[in-house]
Amino acid sequence: MSADPYGVLGLRQADHPGSDVVRKAYHRLARLHHPDKARTPEARETNEARFKEIGNAYEILINPEKRDKFDTHGAEPEFRHPKEAEAEERHARQMYCAAMEIPEMVVRECWCTLEELFAGTVRHVAVALQIMDENGIPSKEAKVFVVNIRAGWSAGREIRFSALGTNNLQSVMVVLRQTPHKIFTRVKNSPDIRVWITLSPSQHALGAVITLPSLDGRQLRLAIRSGSAVVAAGGSKTMRGEGFHVAPPNGMNPPDAGGRGDMIIELRVMSRVETWLKQGNRMRWAKYVGYTVGAFGLVWLGLGALVWALDIDLADHVHIPDRLLVNEYPGSYGLLGTKMFNPRFKIPLGLVRDWAPEGLGMHATKMSFAASSPFRSSR
Repeated sequence: MSADPYGVLGLRQADHPGSDVVRKAYHRLARLHHPDKARTPEARETNEARFKEIGNAYEILINPEKRDKFDTHGAEPEFRHPKEAEAEERHARQMYCAAMEIPEMVVRECWCTLEELFAGTVRHVAVALQIMDENGIPSKEAKVFVVNIRAGWSAGREIRFSALGTNNLQSVMVVLRQTPHKIFTRVKNSPDIRVWITLSPSQHALGAVITLPSLDGRQLRLAIRSGSAVVAAGGSKTMRGEGFHVAPPNGMNPPDAGGRGDMIIELRVMSRVETWLKQGNRMRWAKYVGYTVGAFGLVWLGLGALVWALDIDLADHVHIPDRLLVNEYPGSYGLLGTKMFNPRFKIPLGLVRDWAPEGLGMHATKMSFAASSPFRSSR
């Protein structure tokens, strides 16, 4: 806005214009520079800026307090809080991304080993983003973001890269992921790590010394006493200070400023069968045998289900029409069929050959059977 609101409205401060004069000048200029009267987009943009400037000038001169302050001290620079500017920029980016039907934030995963998360590392993540070029035209560009992973960070941590103050239309979020470790697992929401150790019955009875690698490459030794009650009960032992770095609240480096977690060692005694299987390649062959038996079992069950579903008659039976069975033959001699959703009786082939020519009902009467339906009978 111009430094002189009088000049914006075409007035002179020395004339001390009254409220009516200010109001008339404002309405005249507002009608003249209204954005709706523009014929081209460029003219509309110019009118909008001019219309806003006229409104600001009118707001100062029509208000006695603001006018007196301007007449006394002159124009003061307009203060704008940085957060207001950031909020406007963020809102404009969100609206632009919504109009282009693209996500406002691009999410990428960064996979690290347990050792990398323990010691800290630096990763470079390439992301293709929508940007605004020098001419104000959106385009796509590949950018590389440097991810500084601090010691002690855990999987699931989110690192955000804001688009404020850049030509990026989209912001970026990198999510840390951890590849499985062959020995250690990290306790959730804790700097502690956990490892499982199994002892054979002889090792438990005689005692043993277990050598474990640490996260920083050292070799740790744990002595197990003979007949240890902790091991027999499936308990655990703890090595203090051998876990992850505890990230300090103020983000200090080096990481040791926040201390370290513990290593929890879970102990148990193997059964004699498990001990025997773990000798040589026995466990591998046992798995092969188990997989083979399981595969044959699945095939057998699948074929049985197919036979049941398709009502395939594998026995020496023939189907008897319902009219021959209802009220003619005792149901206790029938075999319930396996046709899906349509059960029926089946008669042994020998009975059919002997009785069918003379009638099933007649022979049932001779045998003192009375049947009211094919599903129940009495004698």
